[in-house]
Amino acid sequence: WMQAIQFLTRTGQMCNEWRQEFILLSDVLGVSMLVDAINNRKPSGASESTVLGPFHVMDAPEQPMGANICLDGKGEDMVIRGRILDTEGRPITNAVIDVWQANDEGFYDVQQKGIQPDFNLRGIFRTGDDGTYWFRAVKPKYYPIPDDGPVGQLLGHLGRHLAGSLVRDGFDVTVHDLDPGNAKDLLANGARWADDPQAVAQAVDAVITCLPSPRVSERVLTGERGILAGLKPGGTWIEMSTLDEQEVLRLGKIAADRGVRMLEAPVTGGVHLAASGEITVITGGDADLHALHLPAFEAMGNRIFRAGPLGKASVIKVITNMLAFIHLIATGEALMLAKKGGIDLTDAFNIIKASSGNSFVHETEGQVILNGSYNINFTMDLAVKDLGFALGFGREFGVPLDLASHALQTFIRARSTYGGDAWSSQVVKLLEDATGTDLRAPGFPAEL
Repeated sequence: WMQAIQFLTRTGQMCNEWRQEFILLSDVLGVSMLVDAINNRKPSGASESTVLGPFHVMDAPEQPMGANICLDGKGEDMVIRGRILDTEGRPITNAVIDVWQANDEGFYDVQQKGIQPDFNLRGIFRTGDDGTYWFRAVKPKYYPIPDDGPVGQLLGHLGRHLAGSLVRDGFDVTVHDLDPGNAKDLLANGARWADDPQAVAQAVDAVITCLPSPRVSERVLTGERGILAGLKPGGTWIEMSTLDEQEVLRLGKIAADRGVRMLEAPVTGGVHLAASGEITVITGGDADLHALHLPAFEAMGNRIFRAGPLGKASVIKVITNMLAFIHLIATGEALMLAKKGGIDLTDAFNIIKASSGNSFVHETEGQVILNGSYNINFTMDLAVKDLGFALGFGREFGVPLDLASHALQTFIRARSTYGGDAWSSQVVKLLEDATGTDLRAPGFPAEL
């Protein structure tokens, strides 16, 4: 009870006239979308409504059609145009369009007071007689979940298991986490505690990070008490978070400018395999650096791949996650079809497992779905983030991603229904709720 009160207190303390942490909490828990869906029911054929989010600001300036809402001139130019119609296809005149977006670094103006001008990339427009509108802006970077407050700290399950494998294998490990409770078992098994990332870096030759977003990675790397403030020139920063390629290259250059070499090493296979030291590790970076740290990777995982130079591991990692999320939705549909077709779900699971339609996701996440826990230790927020990366690569490389686009929309709907911190496997519950039929079967584990 007291922890809950303290969490809500910290949430309130993050709020000011430019930021509403309670709205972010509501968004993450799915309350915002639920209330919006109830209060703004739409007729068939109408566009879905959406929530304002934590960085919407009232009283943005009204702009003439065709105006440029980018006030600092930074970023790649972009033109947005469209037409507002009613459900009968007739143009709507004088419709109000409220626009706000992140800049080319993923930040809203209110997150960078003193850096971006007030009301940068914001504006109010009104449609013309034919329902059309157009304006100029810049191509935005994906919007990361703000992670500098208590809501952002809800994320994170993987790093302690990776560190645990290193401790278990006899490595000399120094740890730091925003939540000291995450390190309790590590310290009991021989790891040492450091009070901040700088202190970690001062104690070691190589620093490993596993963090929820690029923004956090950059802050931990470059902050006043960050990694670069403590790591000696010639040291290695191993980033095991899932980032996009451009972020990896940008952060790698920042590290290189300070004499630190970067190796990316995202992992795949699920948190349960990280806990047992059997996860797959994919590295990107110089071959000699990969070879130098191979013993550590072999302690954390049982299959180690080098994807090529820096940045390429992030590309293939996002691809593997994209496939997993598509397979997850397909597994739910297959199991529901089997149940509706009168097939025992245990039999269906085993037959699919032995068939050409089998997948790793079916073998693993299918079990916690059938148990009803959905506990795969990977959240909806992280799934939406990774699918967003995949679609970004699709745009960058000119590859249409029809299935990934559909999967992203399905996960967004699941997140709005069950909350951002719900397990990603719970996306299958959308189908259970729609059909009024659960997918429970005896004998399956609650957690892998």
